Amino acid sequence: MVDSKIDKISLSQKRKLLKRRKLRRERLFLQLMREQIKIFTLRVSTIKVEKTITPKEGLAILIGTQIGAGVLGLPYVASKVGLIPAFGILVAVMLLMLSTALIILKLSAEMRGAQMSTIAQKTLGRIGGWIMYLS
Repeated sequence: MVDSKIDKISLSQKRKLLKRRKLRRERLFLQLMREQIKIFTLRVSTIKVEKTITPKEGLAILIGTQIGAGVLGLPYVASKVGLIPAFGILVAVMLLMLSTALIILKLSAEMRGAQMSTIAQKTLGRIGGWIMYLS
């Protein structure tokens, strides 16, 4: 029955019909691919990198964190121990913070962008995860 309807239309109308069907198939295929890509990317990672930072920017963030953490206590400590030992302690603490940040970054990357409480739960057990969550 469909063949008899197709036989009655002109060649140009047949071409238009085929073109419409082809476009519909292509659109449906593209929509399906977009949905599959979204699902795939959500399964792979939940981290969306907007902009990568340079090492200078990373150092500035680290120094800013260091300054924000101890800005109120630094003058008192420096007056008690001296300026050079206080600077040495500051550098040592900064290196300690850098190493722990790199450890957390590596674990997060290996666990596909897991949060710190999830990392603690998987490495330290359920109690460690709860302690990290509450802290």
